[in-house]
Amino acid sequence: MLRSCALFQRVSIPRTWQRVHTTGPRCIARAYTQPAVFEGEFRIVQQGGPRTPLGTWGSILKPVLFTVAGVTSACVTAEYFLQKRMLDKYAPLSPPSRASRPSPSDMSISGRLRRWWGQYSDSSKTIACIIAANTLVFLAWRIPARVPGIGSAMSRYFLSHTHNSRVLPLLLNNFSHVTPMHLLFNMFALYSFGKPVHDAMGREHFLSLYISSGLFSSLASHVLRLVTLSSAYSLGASGCVCGIIAACTYLYPDSRMSIIFLPFFSFDASSGLAGLVVFDTLGMLGVYNRLGLPLNLDHAAHLGGVATGGAYMYAFKHYLPSIRTKMLRSQLEKRRALAQR
Repeated sequence: MLRSCALFQRVSIPRTWQRVHTTGPRCIARAYTQPAVFEGEFRIVQQGGPRTPLGTWGSILKPVLFTVAGVTSACVTAEYFLQKRMLDKYAPLSPPSRASRPSPSDMSISGRLRRWWGQYSDSSKTIACIIAANTLVFLAWRIPARVPGIGSAMSRYFLSHTHNSRVLPLLLNNFSHVTPMHLLFNMFALYSFGKPVHDAMGREHFLSLYISSGLFSSLASHVLRLVTLSSAYSLGASGCVCGIIAACTYLYPDSRMSIIFLPFFSFDASSGLAGLVVFDTLGMLGVYNRLGLPLNLDHAAHLGGVATGGAYMYAFKHYLPSIRTKMLRSQLEKRRALAQR
């Protein structure tokens, strides 16, 4: 049974803020010059900063072009390496080398580490590397008080906000987390839903799906903040995780899910995803704010991740196989021609 985590977390603020006042699930941080509000399910939104009007096409065109280029590059690269791996497995140009396999008699530290790492599945290795990357960025947010200049660099490249002319934060903010619980819940959800998706897609397209979901979720959040003249900051891996959840639901719509602290209450994956979409749609329309429940969640990012995950998996199942078959046949003919020379 898959278990999801959909909990509001208390968020502690990095050392660049002075102190935190908490009221229930909500944390209000007092910055040096302006207030900031943090709250999170998977993704965190910080309120603050100058309002950015929808003044130039560049404020939307640059992020759109960056997102399209990034997603296209990720998909093409994933398909290239997937086909290369398949060709090397079934029609290698040279005999496979066994030099990379650790010998059981090798008792050196490197040999032991390679045997230890080799006992895990490909999905566990891939997800472990993603978790390690997110953890390193999380630890980097703790450095600014000790190393001058790190804080400003982290804010420039690992926070998504509309008054930043850079486009790289659209990708890098998906690796940022504010508190240990924020990181823990996101990575637990990634591990829970990511393994079956990885096993179905392979490492190449799983990483492509992860990056694509993050980019499109950041773009959806960015565009909505521009249109609504919002000054919010956004960070978190929720867009990537929501894309993985949508892909898992597409593959296994009848699988049973439960909330981590409510194991006695279960539901099928399709109903869970539909509930998530309804919840975030109402939040994006401002229903919760009008009801006096300001959740401060990045609902647009969640919906962008869900849409990307579903669309990616649909294309992976229905369009890519025919294209892949044609390209593999062409590559096989070339390899056979080289082998006959």
